Amino acid sequence: MKISARGRYAVRGMLDVALNSRNFPTPLADISLRQGITLSNLEQLFSKLRRTGLVRSVRGPGGGYFLAKDPKDITIGDVLRAVEEPLAPDLNPDGCEREPTAGQRIDDLLVTLLWSRLTDQIRQILESVTLHDLVAEWEKSTPPGFMEHRYLFNI
Repeated sequence: MKISARGRYAVRGMLDVALNSRNFPTPLADISLRQGITLSNLEQLFSKLRRTGLVRSVRGPGGGYFLAKDPKDITIGDVLRAVEEPLAPDLNPDGCEREPTAGQRIDDLLVTLLWSRLTDQIRQILESVTLHDLVAEWEKSTPPGFMEHRYLFNI
């Protein structure tokens, strides 16, 4: 399964919010600078994330986005579903039906079974990894002092 740039950007944006909005909302401009994602892309993505109830927004000076749920309750599958087309697209390159008919050749049946199981495994992984897991991994693998302060200075 190939996750599109839109999906990767959404996960990066959500992880950035999880890491940086513990006490105050995170402006999209700050996420854009830290993540190297254009502001217009983030605006589109966060609009979808807000409509699906994954983030909430605060308008005005000091505004931005924060998670609408505990990071333990937001899976990567939730994030991808909010911004992507179907979460597990048809992975079958041969165009076999997902439910094989009795008349299909044995190799078609095996390919269908393989792609079906692979799709199920991908879904299980995406539904089992949470933002909390990513935050914990980030904090474990980030050198001390790397994010000691979370201020952005524009001159």
